[in-house]
Formats: sequence, structure tokens, C-alpha cells
Amino acid sequence: MKSTKLLFGITLIAMLGVFTSCDDEDNELGPTLNFFGEEYIDGNKTVNSGETLRWSWQAAKGDNNLESFTVSRDNVDLSGFPKEDIDNDTYRDSLVIDAPMNAGSYVYDFIVTDKAGNTKAKDFIITVEAPNMSTHSDVKVEVVVADGTNASLFSVETGEVYVVNNISPENENLIDFVYGYSDLKAFTNQILSPAETPPEYLNDQSLPNTTNMAIASDVDFDAVDANAIMENISDLSETVISIAEGDVVAFITEGGHKGYLKVKTIYGSEGNSDEYVIFDVKAVLASEMQ
Repeated sequence: MKSTKLLFGITLIAMLGVFTSCDDEDNELGPTLNFFGEEYIDGNKTVNSGETLRWSWQAAKGDNNLESFTVSRDNVDLSGFPKEDIDNDTYRDSLVIDAPMNAGSYVYDFIVTDKAGNTKAKDFIITVEAPNMSTHSDVKVEVVVADGTNASLFSVETGEVYVVNNISPENENLIDFVYGYSDLKAFTNQILSPAETPPEYLNDQSLPNTTNMAIASDVDFDAVDANAIMENISDLSETVISIAEGDVVAFITEGGHKGYLKVKTIYGSEGNSDEYVIFDVKAVLASEMQ
């Protein structure tokens, strides 16, 4: 009987040891993850297309050393992640990236993992608002002439056409396009960046802005929206471009406005002062991208 009691006691102690060990495992402390606020994001946020996103965080070990850290957007790791060479005890870092160009909601996940496989995660929902798109229809721009009397200068920001003789230091920075005609410089049916316009057509002055352009032959102008402008227009280099009726021209102005222009009508190409072009414009202004 004594032998039986002794065996039972040993078995009970062993079982208690197993249960205690399991409890210890269940109570194992995983890593922690904290985010800093102020100029950094520490909660869900609504932003504009392309706006700068900033996070700053600190991860710390629990009972086990840290092993890795990753950041993903919609379950796809961002470039440069995961990071597996982080400090065993504390990992502090920051991330600065641009928000997506397309409107919508995006989930950014930040996950720290320790060497026992324990994780701590924090997700942020970033909602990108579609920028407003400015539209200007049936814009008539007259050919630029030496006496400066034609309305030959167009501003994307205001949607207005300006007479050369009315340009001053106060408004010259608004000008984004000039329409030129045929002469020895071969400006027949061309849209010019303001800075490319010869001074003799600007009362021997010059315009400061450079507008970069390109023919966008594959663009359906009627279907263009703000997302299409933000996503598809970049790295343009031409500053003088020949046009024909029906052409669609992509552009980025000196002031950061970007969009498309569709040539509807070209009247004349003989160098007469009554010649003009009519076009439509769809643009996202720089103020909508900030």
C-alpha cells in the first residue's frame, strides 16, 4: 500500500510539473510594437493621391529575441521588407513612402516576429481620395503674332487665355502653353512651352515656365479621369510639339499641374494673324496632389 501511495504521489508531482510547464509556455511574453505620433501616422488616415506617408515605430523583445520585421500593403511586402538583420532587443525605425495614385482604401500591416514565432502586428487603413479634375472645354487660343495683340497664351490653372500685351511679372508664371504659326522657325501647328517662345513674339521679353509634353496616341480622352492622369503621366520631355486635329497631348507644367489636352480644331497654317486652335483640357492641379 505504501508503495502504491508513493507511486501515485510521484505521478501527481510529474503531472503538476507538466501543467506548470504548459502554463509557463502559455504565459510567454511576445514582442511589443509601438508607434509614434505628431508628424507620423499612428492611426487610420485619409490622404490625397501621392501624398507622403510617414510612420515611426519601436519594437521590443518579450521573453525571446527579435527575429524579423515586415511591412506590407494589402498582403504584399513593401520593397526592402522583411528585414531580418534587426537588433535582438529593440528595433526602432521609420518609413517614408508616397501614397498610391489611385483612389481607394489600402491596408498597411506592420509585423514584428521573435525567434519563438510570436508576433505583434498593427495595421493602418489609408484611404486615398480621388483628386478633383479640372476641365476646360472649347478653349480657343489664337496664333502668337509679333505685335502681341492676339490671345495666344493659355493657363492650365485658371483656364484662361491671355493676350501677350497684357502679360506682366504678376501673371507670367501662370502661362503654360503658347500656340505658334509658320515662319522661318517652323512653328506651324505647334504647341510651345512658354520658355521656348522666341522673344520677338513676346515684345522682346521671355516667359519663365517650361511645360513638358508628349503625344499620347493610345489615350481615349473622353474616358480620362483623375486617376488616369495621376497614374499614367510622368517623365515627359518634349517642349515643342507638332499637333494635328484629333491629337491628345500629355503634359506636366512647371507648376506641377498634369493632364491631357485634345486638339479639336486647327484653323489655318499659313501664318495669318486670324489663325487659331481649339482644344479641350483635363488636368489635376498641383494643389490637388499635396
